[in-house]
Amino acid sequence: MSQETLSENIISRRNLSKIENNETSPTLEQLKQIFFKLNIDSNDINVFVLNFNSSQYDELHTEFTDLINSVNIKNSDLLILNQKIKEDLSSDRKIISLYLEFKIRFKNNKLILPLTTKKIRSIYDYLVASPIYTILALLVKLAPMPMIEHLHNKMFPVEFRDFRNQAITDVILCFYFNIISKLIQLQWHSSAKEYLALAKIELTPTNYYYTLKINYLEKLQLYSDTRKLEYKNQCLELIEIPKKFDDIKLFELLKKLLSIVDTQNENSNKSFFK
Repeated sequence: MSQETLSENIISRRNLSKIENNETSPTLEQLKQIFFKLNIDSNDINVFVLNFNSSQYDELHTEFTDLINSVNIKNSDLLILNQKIKEDLSSDRKIISLYLEFKIRFKNNKLILPLTTKKIRSIYDYLVASPIYTILALLVKLAPMPMIEHLHNKMFPVEFRDFRNQAITDVILCFYFNIISKLIQLQWHSSAKEYLALAKIELTPTNYYYTLKINYLEKLQLYSDTRKLEYKNQCLELIEIPKKFDDIKLFELLKKLLSIVDTQNENSNKSFFK
């Protein structure tokens, strides 16, 4: 079958009409045949798709940033952006990451439905095929632990450590910070210790930011496990460091984690003395 005949079979007038009227989205193969009919090099489709996704992401990311920085978030704006991200969700890693960030940021909002089991499985399958550590670092906050641990076994250890830049190492440490935080809240102390040991391997003497965060989690895990005040006091000392450097976001995050463990310890004490 000639390229011309193939093109005519794949891109019929009916299909073109549906695409033009937004009744359907073109498949990658249909896009290739449209490029062929327009006498454009098929290799250019990669540039086209890359630029399209980049533009798509930039627009959505700007709207997301504007929304979370709003003094008063309108429900209508929240729902509109939720729908936009959902409709534009594709295999683009940046948009998948943004989708997860949105779900995490508004997971306690009754208007925003949680991630479905089907969608979690879809992202899981995507990560099995294409290991993207940024997505994994976010998914850990929303997916069940057995699934995350299975992905960790598939995606770690990360190869070519000597050739990594700092950004990649930071994403890996972000994953470890998120999974250890979750394990401490679940009070799975044995697993938390295992991941703490793995996180320490990734630390470098000059990476002060993540050294602080991982050291903090180590003290927090000990406080959660033993309920000894000496570990709580060490946590309080570490919490003050980001505050001194005006890193209020990190200060609030560490304080929130300590508050969760405090509440768990108080509830455990009440149960013990009943």
